[in-house]
Amino acid sequence: MELLLSSVQNCSTTQLSAVAAAGLGVLYLGKKHFNGGVVPSELLKATSLQGKTIIVTGASPNGIGYETCKILHSLGATVILGVRSERNGAESKKLIIQENGGGAERLVVMLMDLTDLESVKKFTEEFKSKFTTLDILINNAGIMMCPYATTKQNIEIQFGTNHLGHFLLTLLLLDMIKKSNGRVVNLSSLAASYIKKESDVKGFCSFKEETVTGNSSKLASEYQLYYRSKMANILFTKRLARELAKDSSATSYACHPGLVRTQLSRHLSIAIIFAPISWYFTKSPEQGAQTSIYTAIEDKKKLKSGNYYADCIEKIGNNFEDDIKLQDQLWQTSLDLCKNYL
Repeated sequence: MELLLSSVQNCSTTQLSAVAAAGLGVLYLGKKHFNGGVVPSELLKATSLQGKTIIVTGASPNGIGYETCKILHSLGATVILGVRSERNGAESKKLIIQENGGGAERLVVMLMDLTDLESVKKFTEEFKSKFTTLDILINNAGIMMCPYATTKQNIEIQFGTNHLGHFLLTLLLLDMIKKSNGRVVNLSSLAASYIKKESDVKGFCSFKEETVTGNSSKLASEYQLYYRSKMANILFTKRLARELAKDSSATSYACHPGLVRTQLSRHLSIAIIFAPISWYFTKSPEQGAQTSIYTAIEDKKKLKSGNYYADCIEKIGNNFEDDIKLQDQLWQTSLDLCKNYL
């Protein structure tokens, strides 16, 4: 009898161990999935950015921009950290030097407030006074689902920060990007795909001037305005690719970093409530930077200018992304809003 009971207990223990092992395996594979794609190690090893000059906007510590700067700097590039806060920029520079073991002379902190077009123009003037080349521009900075507000030029705050500030920055540096046959990487988001209705494209996502001036509180929710700004990133990337192809081999790409544990979600109460379990379903800033880095260094022959990438793979960003009229409307409205600074 004792022998029988022992056999049953042993069998149960074995079965429980097997179930536990299987469960841990599923959890491991799930976490690996949520961590997303990575830049191939062979590509990183084969890449040298010696002599290259790169601008990354939004390079505060613990963010996607910071991790992007750190990796590109480790590959030999001179990296300009475009930041709104001098203190954050200095902290990022210090940390990158520590982690990369030197290279202070290849890290430059420059101030820029994307909510003020005058500040963007001043940044480009300062940059051109210090540098003669620009190989890669990574428009990384952004805000997400914040309260209704406007920029200093009375542009809806999310559209103004996530798109228009970067639009002006890119155009003012376009000659240098073309000269180097460089690249522009615009951070978009999966959120862009949430704009699905024709009525939205004819309404608050028509990108006519009257829809993006003022705080847009009567047109859409803060969430929808974020989706719109990320859609604008994709449309701008498409239209920019056409512009670059006219007289250069320069290229542009849009990318989705994934759900990343950064301060970007600070306006979302749900992020606070579910913080204890969010780690499993989200990426670290380093993991979120992978697609930005990939589109910045991969052989152009393996990429498609104007297209959208996520987890280092080409994907569809929005169902309206190939609408030429919509691309051109966004471009023209952006030109009109920036005319005093061009």
